[in-house]
Amino acid sequence: GNLINAQILANLLLLLSIVYAVYLYSIEERRRQSAIEQEFRNARELQQVLVPESMPSLPGFALTSAYRPAQEVGGDFFQIIPLDGGSTLVILGDVSGKGLKAAMAVSLIVGAARTVAEFTTSPAEILAGLNRRLFGRLQGGFATCVAMRLDADGSCAIASAGHPAPFLNNAELSLPGALPLGLIATTVYDETTFSLQAGDHFTLYTDGLLEARNPSGELYGFERLESLFDTKPTAAEASDAAVNFGQDDDI
Repeated sequence: GNLINAQILANLLLLLSIVYAVYLYSIEERRRQSAIEQEFRNARELQQVLVPESMPSLPGFALTSAYRPAQEVGGDFFQIIPLDGGSTLVILGDVSGKGLKAAMAVSLIVGAARTVAEFTTSPAEILAGLNRRLFGRLQGGFATCVAMRLDADGSCAIASAGHPAPFLNNAELSLPGALPLGLIATTVYDETTFSLQAGDHFTLYTDGLLEARNPSGELYGFERLESLFDTKPTAAEASDAAVNFGQDDDI
């Protein structure tokens, strides 16, 4: 019993077209969201392959590891590679940025690291080889990295590419400064040697541990880090301490 005129009909058709457009948009948005979620699932599966799930047996040494990404996927990485003669190569680093882009860069770095390690066991040469392969391939980004060869008798050789220095017991190991990977193709890295003695506690970590931030904005900092390492924690205990303080980055 209501009057229908051209104006009312036009408004009705406009409303229907808007509802239909919103319906199509919501379907497309769900499709895009599903595709993004699938990409992250694929990246997580890839990262689980790239980060060691179990530690190799090193006679005379106790080895622990922990990895806590700040987002769905992370940009930190580490590899533990057994070498001939009973030595072990440890490579640990941090790609600039976070999320999926950083995780994809990690896959590139891990593959390159394992390739370089087939030709040399020198940490400095490994970093130089990685740097040459990564130059111009990180889309303006970079990666800090530390490489260490641990021999069966406790002798160590280590080189750093702009990465936070490891801790030996509760003191920071003195390493020469160097540029991160991927910035200048001709960068040369220096090598430092030292020895681990019975009862020593040696820690390699990424800056997510040092730069954990509590709700008031306070950083975890070196003083807390020294106190933490003085207790000779496992990797899980150290990462839990930073997460409980306030995780702000991959650890």
